[in-house]
Amino acid sequence: MNSLKKIIKAIYGVTDLLLVSIFSTCILLINANKLKKYQNLLIFNEGGFGHTITGMDIYCGLNKSRKLIIFFYQGKRHNIELNKIWIDCEFIYIRRSLLELNPWQSIYYFKWIFNLVNLIFEGKIKILQAYGNESLEKYELYESYIHQFEPMSPTDVSVDKDHLWTAYWYRSIHEGNKKNFHLAEDAVNGFKKKLLEVTKGQFKFITLYLREKGRGEEGLRSGVDFDALISAIKFIELSGYKILLMGDRSVENCPIELRHNFIDYAQLSVKKEAFDILAPYVSEKFIGDPGGALFLPALYKKQTLVINCFPYGAAFSNSLILYKKIVHKRTGAICSIAEALNRFAWQYTIPKYVVVPNTKEELLKAVKIFLSSDAAMPKISEVDTHSHSWIRESNSTILNIERI
Repeated sequence: MNSLKKIIKAIYGVTDLLLVSIFSTCILLINANKLKKYQNLLIFNEGGFGHTITGMDIYCGLNKSRKLIIFFYQGKRHNIELNKIWIDCEFIYIRRSLLELNPWQSIYYFKWIFNLVNLIFEGKIKILQAYGNESLEKYELYESYIHQFEPMSPTDVSVDKDHLWTAYWYRSIHEGNKKNFHLAEDAVNGFKKKLLEVTKGQFKFITLYLREKGRGEEGLRSGVDFDALISAIKFIELSGYKILLMGDRSVENCPIELRHNFIDYAQLSVKKEAFDILAPYVSEKFIGDPGGALFLPALYKKQTLVINCFPYGAAFSNSLILYKKIVHKRTGAICSIAEALNRFAWQYTIPKYVVVPNTKEELLKAVKIFLSSDAAMPKISEVDTHSHSWIRESNSTILNIERI
């Protein structure tokens, strides 16, 4: 039986590879003349939603000339409405997989596309890649980016070595008023008009991003059920906000008595991908589980409350962070924030410990603090975060709920 499954999987893989290669080749050949007017391009072939935000912004900051992005997108993992943010870029979308499978021969597919693009441009164009394969000749996007900054400290390199480019990005977006994105004005105005029709202009808006999926079987980057958020949602309502709901859950998943507090993409009759990009932009504040969507309020410079944050070391721009707890399985002892940062930074697998989501009491306290801070975030945590580049450069504050 196992052998049969392997054969079927291999057939699917080969079929997918052939179909997606033919499909993508046709798209590139049809657009060949259009491609030749550009001086550089970005081939974006890996990474999730967060990388499509930071990667595009970094690319636009590095290149002031006309910009082209060839974007390998994959179903629910990516947002194909990115051209609403970077309207000074041209996007060509090609699928990573036509059958919603990851072709096991994907390296050959990426090599073929890379070589085809080189052929179209006759080798005269600078090609950047985000999350490119090591076997491909390339200018790595993030490597090109970090070279323009002063090096981080040796401690940063040892603790956050795989994540330093994000710390540099945080630093750059906090310096001055410079921005690389230009939202499509008609898209923003159309979205605001729909909100006005639904709410009659009686509410402020706050975006709530709820995540169900995460890494590993336990979904350690996922959040909690609506039940744990009932008290927090009621407080948000009392504070005069209407909630724009984005992420993996819909208003239909919410308890009936709370549904009047929410607006989602279906109620506005807009594409989910467009809603996810525009909702944070028109909102005053943002609350969310850890995930790529939190780079949007960072880009838009919105204050953010990160709930159920994990792993330790992760942080987001202008944010108040409520980490999950790390609890010893045998003794029940809870790791302090300082201990968790020192011992378990960026670790998803922690033997002998269990990761515990935020409780409804913790979530309510965090929301009350977040909505009461009209200016700077409250400096609650006394944890030394000097050696954690994301936390330091993002201008974020760790919420130590035990001391409230």
